Formats: sequence, C-alpha cells, structure tokens
Amino acid sequence: MGAPSLAASSVGATAGAALQTASVLTTGWVPGPYGPGGMLDSWEVVRMESKRWTVEIFVNEDDKDDVTTATAVLYTPSGRRHESVGRARRNPADRPVPEIGDELAAGRALADLGSKLIGDGAEDVAQLAGPAYESY
Repeated sequence: MGAPSLAASSVGATAGAALQTASVLTTGWVPGPYGPGGMLDSWEVVRMESKRWTVEIFVNEDDKDDVTTATAVLYTPSGRRHESVGRARRNPADRPVPEIGDELAAGRALADLGSKLIGDGAEDVAQLAGPAYESY
C-alpha cells in the first residue's frame, strides 16, 4: 500500500478565521454490497476532506495579577461566531505566576467552547431528525 497523497488549498477567510481544506487520497478497506453470498470486501482509493478551524484566545490579567480572564473565539466556515470565557483567580497566599492563570483561564474557556459546540451539534441533529414520533 502506497503512502497517502495530500492536496491542500486555501479557502477565503471569514471574519478573521483561517480555514484550510485538504483532500487526502488513501487506500482503505471498503465494505462491498450485501448479497446472497454475504459481504464482498474490496480495497479502493477513498477521498477524505480535511478542514482547519482556528480559535483565537485573548488573555487579560488585572492590575494585581489576581484574576485572569481568557476569551476563546471561533468563527465557523459558515460565518457563525462562538465565544466562551474562562477565569482563573489567584489565591492571595500564593506568589504571582501569570502563566498558571493564563493556562487555567484558557483551558476553562476552551472547555466551555467545546461544550457549546457539542450542544450546537446535538441541536442540529435533533432539527434534522424532525419531530418525535408518538405512538398510542
């Protein structure tokens, strides 16, 4: 089996988001049709598309380095904007190490962003599924 080939192309950016797509050609197992004799297996070239979404994280610290706020912003290729905020507060008894607050606040913002994206995807699936069927 040969190495996969990769063909990349840039797509126009929307609202500052960078998006790049790539087509990966690779060989892989593809199940054949089901017939009287069972499943026919085959190997064939499969084209897969790859996308890149860029998240920007803005980190702000207060004047005393007590509270760090991170804002994670994602623009999807369709132009939808997603934003989440995470905060980290330093214990007054601890010495100030700004990198720790940055990491905690950014991690919390990204975790919240991930949760929102999962919720959005679940809502989209529910809308595509249509109304629930009730039987009596």
